[in-house]
Amino acid sequence: MPDVAKYGPWAVIAGGSEGVGAEFAKQLAGGGFNLVLIARKPGPLADTADRWVTRMLELVHHFGRLMRARRRGGIPLVGSTAAMYGSMRQSVYTGVKSFSRLFAESLWLELRDHGVDVLELVLGVTRTPAMQRAGLNFDVPGISVAEPADAAREGLANLASGPVFIAGDNAAAVHRGSGPDRAAIVLGGHRLMQKLIGAARRDASGDRR
Repeated sequence: MPDVAKYGPWAVIAGGSEGVGAEFAKQLAGGGFNLVLIARKPGPLADTADRWVTRMLELVHHFGRLMRARRRGGIPLVGSTAAMYGSMRQSVYTGVKSFSRLFAESLWLELRDHGVDVLELVLGVTRTPAMQRAGLNFDVPGISVAEPADAAREGLANLASGPVFIAGDNAAAVHRGSGPDRAAIVLGGHRLMQKLIGAARRDASGDRR
């Protein structure tokens, strides 16, 4: 658990209504942190706030500047293995996650000499409510599926191990996403995504991929 004296007494959690964000809230509250929760869904957010008491760049700029001035604090950003390659119908999501990783690495360099830790926590397939609502097939052979509580625990335990920490058993997946043959990597990732979301779907032209 992060040290309240170094990282606290307040923790701001964007996306704190459910999934990994709610687990961050639960575990940090148990460690004595005061919480500020931000989310788009007021119902689940209120539930999380009762149990434990939006924009990445704006939040990091605002709070990072304050942390730098007081020379202590930590900024964990939730990344994804989806940042390793493009994905059909997820162009914005994969692009944002790719930006997040490079942003975290750069921010880590800028703030590490000012007492502020920055960590990009790279998640793979995680059994969050959002992924369950999307209908992902968690039983695909060879896929490592993490639980939100475990992902949050790993992130908090490795907050000082930046700039990037790959959660769960996803190191191999990240490694597969790196290399010069981008066509092969992207097509391989696409086939995996088709398995995760069910049987292969037709694209707009009616061709099977």
